[in-house]
Amino acid sequence: MVSAIFIWQGVLNADSGWLNRILGLGGIAGPNWLDSTTWIYPALVIIGLWGLGNAYLITLASMQAVPTAFYDAARVDGASGLARFRYITLPMISPVIFYNLVLSIIGLLRYFEIPFILSNGTGRPGDSTMFFNIHFYKTSFVFFDMGYGSALAWLMFAITLVATGILFFTAKYWVYYAGSESG
Repeated sequence: MVSAIFIWQGVLNADSGWLNRILGLGGIAGPNWLDSTTWIYPALVIIGLWGLGNAYLITLASMQAVPTAFYDAARVDGASGLARFRYITLPMISPVIFYNLVLSIIGLLRYFEIPFILSNGTGRPGDSTMFFNIHFYKTSFVFFDMGYGSALAWLMFAITLVATGILFFTAKYWVYYAGSESG
């Protein structure tokens, strides 16, 4: 992860970054991605999109596992492509969507490494990357306020528990399991 972030620092460098060089070929002056409060969030989104490959591969594998007999029967019944996707594909891959959603929520709530390494733990530019987990880290391990730090950790645990609990509670309404009697 650390080496990948250093590579992204090179790609998003304002002076010699590959992305600004590509923009320069089109006559566009590239922004200062990592030192601008305006452009740091798009930079974090670009880095985050790079990490979606695992979820895409798992979803693709689940889509390929949907039995083709369902699609053939729907075609015979005159279902359109959108109807086949909505009534066959989505229900059949909903457990994988649920799995990816739970992992994404937990990953978002533990978002630490990328902004910490990009800003050297300072939250630069202008404290715009001072996310909750970096605040927790600085409180606990830089300022050694362990009481407040433990309260922050419990708060993060409670937020994660509630968010995943809501997902698991609502799953019975939208996740289809082929072997279940109620589905």
